[in-house]
Amino acid sequence: HTVSAYVAEVCRGFDLQLHVCLFTVMKDIGSSGVIPARYATPTETASAFKEIVQAANGRFHWFGEAGIFESDDITSIVSEMEKAKNYSQK
Repeated sequence: HTVSAYVAEVCRGFDLQLHVCLFTVMKDIGSSGVIPARYATPTETASAFKEIVQAANGRFHWFGEAGIFESDDITSIVSEMEKAKNYSQK
């Protein structure tokens, strides 16, 4: 929260955007499948980056070996397609 507040303050008044592409590799997880306590989970890491990106008016993309987990661009495109579908039904 502190970092995103700082980023929001620094970006205020400037035409600056911070975009993040997070690639998650699950190979770093131990053989037991447990992430060591000193690390954040992949979901916690993505959440922190997304908060920072939103503070900087940027876009967030999260993908890994399994595919795309989340993408602001894809979410926007799907939203536009749903709007177009709704208008075409009217």
